[in-house]
Order: sequence, then structure tokens, then C-alpha cells
Amino acid sequence: MSEQKSPEEIAREIEAKRRKKNAKGNVQSATNVLLYVAGFWFVGGIIDYFGNKDSNLLGVIMAIDGAMVVLYSCLYMIARKKPFVPLLIGLIIYVLIQILIFLVTPFSMIAFGIRIAIIFIMVKGLIDYQKTSRSQEGSQDDVIDQGV
Repeated sequence: MSEQKSPEEIAREIEAKRRKKNAKGNVQSATNVLLYVAGFWFVGGIIDYFGNKDSNLLGVIMAIDGAMVVLYSCLYMIARKKPFVPLLIGLIIYVLIQILIFLVTPFSMIAFGIRIAIIFIMVKGLIDYQKTSRSQEGSQDDVIDQGV
């Protein structure tokens, strides 16, 4: 004979499933941001190339832009399987670069809202990943770690 669950238990289970689904979506969004950042670096590299053809530092600028595209693309590929460490590395690098850009050109605050949004999405994904991984410690069928 099956055991009847109280309405409170059913409500808790439904709420837990909803939170897990929302957390999975937030982690996926944060993972996608790594790819978006790679795209921003790629577009920035193209703009640098066509805007600074006479610059002596063009080779250095293109190398840095290319390295950032490769780095964030690799972080994205890794984050699809295990998101926490690549998201953390991507966030730290992104914040450090933004601080350096601000120190070099303080008037670069034009896209400040976009930069804050990227940081916010990455942090939210990291927090949600940690919450769900703590709640399912030892579980072999963690949906987030499967890269679904």
C-alpha cells in the first residue's frame, strides 16, 4: 500500500524541483556567457584590426584578442561538463581585465552596464551551482554535471 504524502511534503518537493530547474537554467546562462565573452573579444579584435592598421602594437593587440577568444572558448567547452571551475576562472580573469582596462582608460565606462551584467550572470551561476551540488552531494545522476 502506498504511503500518502501530506500537502506540505508535496509542496516542498514541487518547490525543490522548481529551484533545481531554475538553478540549472542559471548555470547554463552563466556557461553561455563564457561563449559570449569569447565572441565579444573576437568582434573587438576585428574592430582593432580595421581601426588600427598603422599601429605598431597591432600584432600584440591581435595576439591578446586571439588568446582571449581561445581561452574563453575552451572554458566554455569545459564548463559544459563541469561548470564550477571554468566559470570561476572566467569570472576572475574577466574582472581582472576589466579593472586593468578601467585603470588604463578611465573613460571606458561606456559599456559599464554590460560588464556588470556579465559579472552578475557568472556569479549567479556559480552560486546556484554550489547550492545544487551541496544539496545533491554524492549523487551520481546530477543533472547539472551531465551538461544537459
